[in-house]
Amino acid sequence: MRINHSTAEMNSTRGAVQFLPMKGFRRRLLDGLGGVTLLLFLATLGLWIESYRAPWMQRIPLNGHVRPNGNYEDDVTWGYDVQSSNGILDITPFFSFFEWKTPYWKLALLFSLLPMRRFVPWKVFHVRERRIKAGLCPRCGYDLRATPECCPECGTVPPQRKTISS
Repeated sequence: MRINHSTAEMNSTRGAVQFLPMKGFRRRLLDGLGGVTLLLFLATLGLWIESYRAPWMQRIPLNGHVRPNGNYEDDVTWGYDVQSSNGILDITPFFSFFEWKTPYWKLALLFSLLPMRRFVPWKVFHVRERRIKAGLCPRCGYDLRATPECCPECGTVPPQRKTISS
């Protein structure tokens, strides 16, 4: 496929304007997912505490029929046994050798990752990039305006800064 560069350049400015609302959508989507996983995190913490206080077991049939009195019929052939005790969630399908056991702390850690992106200042961890942008030594932070080719403090040769020519 052949690209007409003049058309691509002309459309690139329009394309940049068109993609600006997408950043807002992405942020709202991640915030919504962060809210859902925050609720899952809080529910996991509640179940974790409850598993030490009062262990429980629940049978979840997935293809049974409900009788008029509210009980399930006995011909259930597929479903799960879910039990929780001593901080461990145990899920076992009916008539299977498969068993899934996981500690609640692992689920809590998993569900806390997405909400954590709003509370942890991740830019703190990008010290090297910020120093290079500011014209400082990436290793020790010494001002390199007078000697841009080598740091007189630690001897580090900094990467060349890109200059924009107009």
